[in-house]
Amino acid sequence: MATKAAQIPSTRSTKSAYEEYVNPQWVSLLNPLGLNEEYEHCRGSELYTTHGRRILDFLSGYCVHNPGHNHPYIVEALKDELDKAGPAVLQSHVPELAGALAERLCELAGGGLRKVYFGSSGSEGVEAAIKFARATTGRTGIVYAQNSFHGLTAGALSLMSDEFWREGFGPLLPDFVGVPFNDLAALEKALSTERNAAFIVEPVQAEAGIRLPSRTYLPEAQELCRKYGALFVVDELQTGMFRTGTFLVAHQFELQPDMVVLAKALRGGLVPVGAVLMTDRVYTSVYSSLKRAIVHTSTFSENSLSARRTGHARSARAGKTGSSCAAPGGAVPSPSEARARTF
Repeated sequence: MATKAAQIPSTRSTKSAYEEYVNPQWVSLLNPLGLNEEYEHCRGSELYTTHGRRILDFLSGYCVHNPGHNHPYIVEALKDELDKAGPAVLQSHVPELAGALAERLCELAGGGLRKVYFGSSGSEGVEAAIKFARATTGRTGIVYAQNSFHGLTAGALSLMSDEFWREGFGPLLPDFVGVPFNDLAALEKALSTERNAAFIVEPVQAEAGIRLPSRTYLPEAQELCRKYGALFVVDELQTGMFRTGTFLVAHQFELQPDMVVLAKALRGGLVPVGAVLMTDRVYTSVYSSLKRAIVHTSTFSENSLSARRTGHARSARAGKTGSSCAAPGGAVPSPSEARARTF
């Protein structure tokens, strides 16, 4: 992220409250890397330190800042919503801003995705997808692609094969089966038992080293799910919100998933939010009666601040680039080379 970071020592010499009370190991990791900087302000893709450095941010908060840091359109929307002093977390009303956002997300996603569950994070969305898949199919098992990253809560962690993340936190959820990414034969073997509720997959494996699917892998994986009665769930936490050019990577493969999980860039980099887009079949399986209207919910979901901000984050991103950033042939051009020359 930082230019010449390894040669620049930490600018902080005194022990901070963070080091004392939060995570001193994190501080110990950042110091020798020269990344323990104090930032004065952040705009777009640039970070400005209190010591006058200008740093080009290639990390983007792990795919959070698609519109850039502190996009003025999003900041203004948040200020406007706060100034209204309207309902934020009532738990006893119909939040129409959440409805308007859900409508727009479903329009952008297309296919059969007609309902949205809102939460506060990507991990929370993955947890919801696990529960919703089980409720829809009556099955308990879940198939996932090895070397994926879905989050660090217990259910999401159960979908990950890397022992670095799992060590010391077991036993995790049973009946979860990992198969190699891009391996249709292994996937069919797992699904053919007809014990699995869903196949949950990242369309591009980010943490595994930007591993791309073959042109046939995702469409055929979807067909295998249909064949064996499992749901096809796409985790677009890192790839969604126009990260690769289209609103979803799923659009580039003409997929019709049963659920799509979004977060990260959905929040515009400022207020936490996550979303699970689902078909009517999934929705009615979970929220099947008046009694079950609140069977799965979240304290801070659907609040007006996150809904207002998220709608503007989507608008800021789509208005600036949208699908036009995808080049012919599916290649996504990057301005990073030309931009880096200014540093």
